[in-house]
Parts: sequence; structure tokens; C-alpha cells
Amino acid sequence: MATIIHKRLYNHFSISLLRFLLPAFILFVPQPVTSQGKPKEAIQGKVQEAPVRRKVEILHSDAMEFDRMAYRSRKKLLGHVSLKHNDLYMTCDSAWYYDDTNQVFAFSNIHIQQGDTIHIYGRY
Repeated sequence: MATIIHKRLYNHFSISLLRFLLPAFILFVPQPVTSQGKPKEAIQGKVQEAPVRRKVEILHSDAMEFDRMAYRSRKKLLGHVSLKHNDLYMTCDSAWYYDDTNQVFAFSNIHIQQGDTIHIYGRY
């Protein structure tokens, strides 16, 4: 009879100890839980950053008019307009430039050049 009580206490003690130690082990031993490994660039210390959004630069225009509509403002660029955005250059006869959205609407004899190989021409 004493051995049966001893086995029941031992089993009860083992189960309660296991119930206490398992959550404590999980909480106090931090392990990263990810579905995938680290990117190769992160391992080598070469993490690529997202490209920075830059504003369109007005390089040249013969004349500029400022126009304000109900909720937006725009610059009317007139005559031999040259613009730059990152590594893209654009020339045209006239353009509308919206500051708030960084948008350009180009008109007449449009030439867009990016790098050495991309040349786009248009007449709008």
C-alpha cells in the first residue's frame, strides 16, 4: 500500500513539476520564431534600404507662373523646360508641376532620358 501511495505522489509531483517548468522554460529561454531564415544580405551585413523618394527638380524654364486652384497649387513652366528626377532627365516645351503630389504633366516635344540607353519621345 505504501508503494502505491509513493508512486501516486511521485507521478503527481512529476506532472506538477513538468507543468511549472515547461512554461517557465519557454518564457525565460527566448528563441527566434520565424518561418524563414534571415536574408542573405542581412547575414552578410549588406541590408538594402528602400529607395528614397525625391522631389522633381526644375533645372530650367524660360518662364514660370504660379497658379492656385481650389485645393491644389501648380507651377506652369513655359518654354524650354528641363526637369530631373533621380537619374531621369526630361525636356519639353511646357509643363505643369504639382508640388503637393510631385506630379508633372508635360506638353509638346517631350524627351525623357534615363541613363545611356532609355530615350522616350512624345508629342502631347
